[in-house]
Amino acid sequence: MADTTFLVPDLQVRVEDGALDGLRQDYVETKIADAVAYILDECPRVAARLREGTLSENNYKRVVADVVMRVVRNPEGLQTESEGGYSYGARASVASGDFWLSDRDRRTLNGSNPVMGLGTMSIGLDKGWA
Repeated sequence: MADTTFLVPDLQVRVEDGALDGLRQDYVETKIADAVAYILDECPRVAARLREGTLSENNYKRVVADVVMRVVRNPEGLQTESEGGYSYGARASVASGDFWLSDRDRRTLNGSNPVMGLGTMSIGLDKGWA
């Protein structure tokens, strides 16, 4: 039975060699725990979808790893950098350590629902002009 457990080894096998070098074990563990909590708050059906098998454990772990590494790889939040007359640009939301999910991440975690929602429409003889 799949659950939402995600451990440091799950992260280590999904990132390039050296990506976690120099980071304290407790720091990485905390970022993982924070990312899992964030994902479960943002996508509350994840645990049920894992149990049902409609979300694969690999896809779930890939998204968790991506969310963690967005923060860990770029703690300064650098967005742009130049060399001649050096300058740089930073994204405050990344530098703050905020987690975020891309639209693709949300589709993966929530699943796609091909059924259109309920709505209203009107039918009439209005030609569009007076």
